[in-house]
Amino acid sequence: MEEIDKISRKLSKFAYADAIVTESQFTAITNKDGACESIKEGKKESVTVRILQSGTFGFSSSNSLKDLDRVILEASKLAKIGNGKIKFSSPQANNKKTRAKVGKNPLDFSTEEKIAEMTEYEKSAGGKNIKSTAINYFDSRTDFGLVNSQGAQIEEEEIRCGAGIFVYAGRGGEIESSFEQVKEKRGMEVLEKFEEKVEKAKREAVALLDAATGPKGKMAAILDPELAGVFSHEAVGHACEADGVMNDSSILRGKIGAKIGNEVVSISDSPIIDGSLWGAYEFDDEGTKANGTSLVRKGVLNSYLTSLESAHVFGDKLTGNARGDSHMRQIVRMSNTYFEKGKSKTDELFEEMQNGIYLVGCKEGQVLPKTGNFTFAAKYGYIIKNGEKTKLVRDCSINGNILESLHEIDMVARDLEFLPGTCGKDGQSAPVTTGSPHLKINSILVG
Repeated sequence: MEEIDKISRKLSKFAYADAIVTESQFTAITNKDGACESIKEGKKESVTVRILQSGTFGFSSSNSLKDLDRVILEASKLAKIGNGKIKFSSPQANNKKTRAKVGKNPLDFSTEEKIAEMTEYEKSAGGKNIKSTAINYFDSRTDFGLVNSQGAQIEEEEIRCGAGIFVYAGRGGEIESSFEQVKEKRGMEVLEKFEEKVEKAKREAVALLDAATGPKGKMAAILDPELAGVFSHEAVGHACEADGVMNDSSILRGKIGAKIGNEVVSISDSPIIDGSLWGAYEFDDEGTKANGTSLVRKGVLNSYLTSLESAHVFGDKLTGNARGDSHMRQIVRMSNTYFEKGKSKTDELFEEMQNGIYLVGCKEGQVLPKTGNFTFAAKYGYIIKNGEKTKLVRDCSINGNILESLHEIDMVARDLEFLPGTCGKDGQSAPVTTGSPHLKINSILVG
């Protein structure tokens, strides 16, 4: 990127400063009930600059790279306004240029070809009791550049692609729905997995028309990888974000080294476990080289997720989890957060439990990191009797507290799966991945 060398020269005079520039182009297509409903195509660019002087940050941004000089001047002036207390761990001066490697570059296909492919997928979702369908397709190519006053110069090209489908089934005035998606940091080859997802959404929506209302009360439960993965992200990951810990809004404040769960529980966050995952990256938005972080190791809280500022506050290592959305400031964010593999076969979880409920998928979830209280709504579930799945049920949720529920997890399977998602925090959105094997919880409130 032409601007990188220019920005590096301009920032070198400051004790600490960093800047991010992005240039991207994207396509977003929505099909509904067999017809293309909307097409959005375009290009975007942004520049953000942070300057630290006398313990105070000056921050400025723009959606035009032509404003670079103004943004630097503005950030410099803002940093001089007051005397603050912000201190940093030593920034890294990493240098690397990376080009995306994809099988089917979305830029090589016309918009008409993409619409035609989505139309065929949507057609396959039709059938008896299917009342409506909708498909969202997205692809983007982004050139990302980062520099800091310590000498970092990072340039990366990334390509993302994905599609999601909503299927609505109805009968006798009753409506049920299902949503499935594929999203990866790859090209259109990710759509090879989409047909299976379309069939799954169709099958689930129709089946739920015959489902009974789920049970209520405390009982044993098995969580599938999707629901358990969301649990790892929402209930544990957010409470481990060090900026929240700094602000006293995490129940895990002051608990490093404490036992917060059963010894079978190990949770990690890793931007580098698989470069194709939706939440993958090599360097965070402060230029720190990303590494995997063990958050919980055999039930013991092992680490927080940090930025330059929060790592200094806690005397902790840099984990590479400072991320910003477009031209917004960097905050501490998760990447790919997951329960690690256990030692049990999936069947053994059901055999050991005998009676309870098996919960599948996640519609939505809420957690209060300060109190640790959470609630997650599953897509559906199955009553388990004598170790076997029996009646299909809907309207199921789990409710509890982080520090209680982690102790109740007593078996973890080996079948680790990852699913893409989008995480919202402080008005920003970030691509993330959640993951988990099947988990068995000895007792949790269902209802």
